[in-house]
Amino acid sequence: MKARQVAVVALGLAVAAGLVAYPAFASTGTQTNGNTTGGVHSFGHGLRNFVRGVVQAIGRGGHGQSAVAFTSGQAFTLTSTSGKYLVVGSGGRGNGTASGTLVFTVDGKLSAGYTVSLAGSITVGSNTYVISGSGVIGPGGQVLRGQGSLASSGSFILIAGAKGDFAGSPTGTALVDLSTGGVEYAVHLTGGLPG
Repeated sequence: MKARQVAVVALGLAVAAGLVAYPAFASTGTQTNGNTTGGVHSFGHGLRNFVRGVVQAIGRGGHGQSAVAFTSGQAFTLTSTSGKYLVVGSGGRGNGTASGTLVFTVDGKLSAGYTVSLAGSITVGSNTYVISGSGVIGPGGQVLRGQGSLASSGSFILIAGAKGDFAGSPTGTALVDLSTGGVEYAVHLTGGLPG
């Protein structure tokens, strides 16, 4: 197996492991007096579709997709046009609207992809959190995984993706697991991704 194929398989396994770590992202709704809450159901359904798309993109990466060439200092900004959040462990009762701006800046190139710096802010309900961290983008330029901390107090991990690649796609999606003040949020952001 070639080194590139090994890297793609490893990234696929990492995303699969991430899915296990994101039980709130697979939420299919809650029961209230026998009725499933539609907003939570739609949120969970959208997240499952995004994750399925990420896995498919990774699969294509090992089958003839050429590597994308990013340059050091190149930045991509995901500005949300829609977003939702769930409070992890609330059984779907804690949910609402989220928004944010995430900036991914390429730091360097390695044989298995690119290192990136992460910055931006995420608004969950009425609270805004400033974030910073680091991550990696695979050689196909479609999937970013990262982690970091909040300026106030707390931490986050994220998976972001673009159809095609970050440089050539007008839109992107991010799944963020954010923890602060003893509360953990699962956040789903979708929006414009100008390179």
